[in-house]
Amino acid sequence: MRNLLLFTIALILFQINIAQQPQKPSSYHEKGEFYIKKAESYLNKDSTTFNLYLDSAFYISNQYQFLDIEVRALIGKGVYFYNKAQYETSIKTYIKALKINEKINIPSLDAKIYDNIGLVNYANQDYDKAIENSLIALAINQEIKDSINLIRNNNNLGIYYHTIKQLEKAIQHYTASKELSLRFNDNKGVFIALTNIGLVKAEQNKNNEALSLYQEAKNYNSKKQDPLSYAYLLINIATTNSALNEPEKSIRNLNEALDIALEHHFLDVEKNCHLYLEEAYEVMGNLENSLKHRRHYDNIKDSILNLEKGVKIAEIETKYKTDLKSEEIKKMNVSMSEYKKKNTILYISLFLGLALITIIVYFFVKRHRAYNAEKEFIETQYQTIESQNKELKNQLIEVSEKLYELRDSNKERKAKYKKSTLTEEQRKTHITTLLTYMNDHKPYLNPNISPQDIADNIKINKHHLSEILNLNFGKNFNGFINLYRIEEAKKLLTDNHNNITMLAIAYDSGFNSKSSFNRAFKEITGNTPSEYKKNMSHPIG
Repeated sequence: MRNLLLFTIALILFQINIAQQPQKPSSYHEKGEFYIKKAESYLNKDSTTFNLYLDSAFYISNQYQFLDIEVRALIGKGVYFYNKAQYETSIKTYIKALKINEKINIPSLDAKIYDNIGLVNYANQDYDKAIENSLIALAINQEIKDSINLIRNNNNLGIYYHTIKQLEKAIQHYTASKELSLRFNDNKGVFIALTNIGLVKAEQNKNNEALSLYQEAKNYNSKKQDPLSYAYLLINIATTNSALNEPEKSIRNLNEALDIALEHHFLDVEKNCHLYLEEAYEVMGNLENSLKHRRHYDNIKDSILNLEKGVKIAEIETKYKTDLKSEEIKKMNVSMSEYKKKNTILYISLFLGLALITIIVYFFVKRHRAYNAEKEFIETQYQTIESQNKELKNQLIEVSEKLYELRDSNKERKAKYKKSTLTEEQRKTHITTLLTYMNDHKPYLNPNISPQDIADNIKINKHHLSEILNLNFGKNFNGFINLYRIEEAKKLLTDNHNNITMLAIAYDSGFNSKSSFNRAFKEITGNTPSEYKKNMSHPIG
C-alpha cells in the first residue's frame, strides 16, 4: 500500500515536471519500464492497481512515443479484459498491439500477443482459432529460440488438441513441453506435462501407461508444493486403478486426496473423492461405506448447488435492477426529449454539465484511490516524522549558531556582510522561520526552486537570505538545498525501495538529473548512493 502512495506522488511530480522543465525522454523510458513491471507484480493480486499502473505507462508512452512501452501496456490491458471475461475487447486490444509492433518489429512481443489471443479464443470456445494463433506464437518462439515460452506454447497447444480429441497431436506437444521443462529444470512444467500425457493415455484406454506417467509425475511435485494439483493427480491415479480393477489401491489414493481436500477446503476435490469412493466401495461389496460416501457427495453437491443458486439469484437481481434502471432511463429520455423541443439550448447545457461532472468525479476517484488506501499508514507515521523534523530543525539552529560564532573561519564571510542591517534578533528569527518552512513545505522537492522563491515565501530580503546561509550554515543556496534533498534520498534508500531505480529516487528527491544527484550525495555523505544502500542492506553487529 505504501508503494502505491509513493507511486501516486511520483506520478503527480512527473506531471508537474513535464510542464516546468525540459524533458529527458531516455529517463522517462525507464519510468515507463518501471510502471510496466509494477503492473505485472499486481497481476494476480489487485486488478484495480494493475490497471492504474498500466494507465501510467500509457501516459508516458503517449507523451514521448515510446512504442515498445505502449505495446507492452496494451498486452497488459488485453490480460485485464480477459480476466474480466470481456473477450471481444481483449482481442481488439491485442490486435491494436500487433499493429503498433509492426513499426518496431520486436518478435518476442508478437509471440506473446498471439499466444494470449489463443488463450482468449480457447476461453471463447473457438478452438480452431486458438490453435491457429498458438501455432504462430510457437513458430516465432522457435525462430528466436525462446525456450521458456516454448514450454508454455506447447502445453497450451496440447490442451487445445486434447479438447478437440486430436490425441496424438496433444501428446506430441505435451511431450515437447516436458522435454523443454526437463532441460531447464522446471519441475512444475514436467509435472503438468506428465499428468496431461497420462490423461490422454487414459482416454486411449492405455491405463498401465497412464498409471506409470502419473507415478513419475509425483516425483516432480508434492502435497506441500502444490496441494491442489497433487490432490487431482491422486484422483487421476485412483480412477486409473479403478479402470484396472484395483479398487483397494483406488480407495487408498482417494482417501489421501480427501485428507488434502479437507485440510485446504477444496470443495470440488472433496466432492469428487466421495463420488469415486462410493463407486470403489460398491465394487468391493461394502455397501455401508458406499452409502456413507454417497450421502457426503449429495450434501456437498447440495452445498455447491446452493452456492450456485445464490450466485444465480444475485445475477437475476442485478439484471432486474439493470432492466429497471434502463426503463427509468427510457422514461427520462422521453421527458428530456419533450423538454428539448421547448428549450434545446438549455437541454444541451444540462447534458454537457452532467457529463463534465461525471468525468470530474471519475478522475477524482481514480486519482485519490491510492491516497485513500494509504490514509491509515500516513496517520500512524505522522507523529514520528514531525518529531524527526523538529529534532533536525533544532540541530540545524545549534549548528548555525556555532558556525556564526567561529569568527576566524568566518572572517572573510563576515567582512563581506560588514554593513548588514540585520540585527542578531532578526537573524535568529529568520533562521527559525527558514527551517520551519523547509520542514513543513519541503520546497527542496521542486527541482527548479530559486533563492527568490524561498525569500518570497518566508518574507525576507533575498540578500539577507544569502547572508544567513553563508554565515550561519556555511553554505551557498544550492549547497543548503542539497542537504535536504540528500536527507530525503537517504530516507527512500533506507526504506528498502529495492524496486525503485536510483533515477526515480533522484527525481523524487528534487534533483534534475542522476549525475547531479550522485555528485551531491558523494560530496555530503562520502559515499555513492549505491554504496550507501549496500551498507544499509548489510548492517554490522
